[in-house]
Amino acid sequence: MKNTPMVKLRQSNIGVLHRRAGVLAGLFILILALSGVFLNHTETFELDQQQVDFKPMLAWYGIELPDRPLHFKTDHHIISQLGEQVYISGKPLLHHEQKLVGAISNNMFILLTFQHQLMLLTLEGELIERITELPSNNTDIVSIGLDNNNNIALLIRDEHFIADQDLINWQSISDTHTINWSKPVAMDNAFENIIITAYRGHDLNYERVLLDLHSGRLFGSWGIYLMDIAALLMIFLALSGIYRWQQCRKKHLSKRHIV
Repeated sequence: MKNTPMVKLRQSNIGVLHRRAGVLAGLFILILALSGVFLNHTETFELDQQQVDFKPMLAWYGIELPDRPLHFKTDHHIISQLGEQVYISGKPLLHHEQKLVGAISNNMFILLTFQHQLMLLTLEGELIERITELPSNNTDIVSIGLDNNNNIALLIRDEHFIADQDLINWQSISDTHTINWSKPVAMDNAFENIIITAYRGHDLNYERVLLDLHSGRLFGSWGIYLMDIAALLMIFLALSGIYRWQQCRKKHLSKRHIV
């Protein structure tokens, strides 16, 4: 049976559509394939641990900076805060919604002071204890410091207190001239850039970027529909490819029958 002109025209149109759909879907197939390979090996490449510091990508996600970082210098580390993220020597340490008002250290521990809470850490930055019971009913802490004997002192509103070695008993004091209060310090631009880069990427890792790329969400709400269209194109390619293969097979069998 010979192909009629209408059948030939239909086959020709399907062939053209197949080629054009293949070119259009090629980019999406490449994106899906590459992102899928990397996502399958997230643990190998530690994609969930690597923070994005590529500024255009951070801007694309709308990650903006709060005010400039706040820094306090201790004997062992620089303690910084940017937004609600606290850093130790430039590395993320913990999240805290309260403002950091001071930091001190001795040979045994680091003591961070927030507006309504003290936080006791090891010299390596591991949390030991949160101290919320303070020597005054007014918990608005202004600063923390050390006297000449390395005793810890607190300034709460306009009251001054000094603690024993166990940070349990506090004594009100009036003479504060021997206390060295913790005060914010200025850091150079290089160090501040480390903090800023860490902050901008702390909620964005490469695994999330690849997941968003794979699903199309990286391109906004329309990206999902683009990936849906790409999926439909691939379905069309599969079906049209099968159709063309069948037509070629029929044509080949027809020629063999004639011979």
